Amino acid sequence: MKILLENGRSSSQGQLLHYAAMRKTTDSLAVLEYIYNKCLEINASNINKLLDQGSPEYFAMNRRAGLGTPLHYAARAGSLDSVQFLVGKGGNPWILDPYRRTACGWAIYGEQEHVAQYLQSLRNVVPSNPEKQEFNSISIPV
Repeated sequence: MKILLENGRSSSQGQLLHYAAMRKTTDSLAVLEYIYNKCLEINASNINKLLDQGSPEYFAMNRRAGLGTPLHYAARAGSLDSVQFLVGKGGNPWILDPYRRTACGWAIYGEQEHVAQYLQSLRNVVPSNPEKQEFNSISIPV
């Protein structure tokens, strides 16, 4: 990935941040940081978007697989360092996926107790506004 990005490929194409957050390897945080920092403006604006959110046809097609934000994926992967990194960059732990689950719900589903505890500890720190999150007919937050 590093070779591709260093030779003119862009991290603004596709959703590399989401896929990097899914990694379960020892270098997951390093890869996530590298991709985030390679295209700061775009990744800062995508950090709270669901996978495929900008592509309604793919979103509708892949919705049943469970589409989340990078924070949802890092939580399910059990990467506490990646979760903390994403929260530090503005990742909102209270964003709901199409099934109305938060990143903490994904951590619990993935049996990642340490990540779930961290996310639950943010209740008093990061404001929660799930009632302001509206969904349109194909469940894309608007």
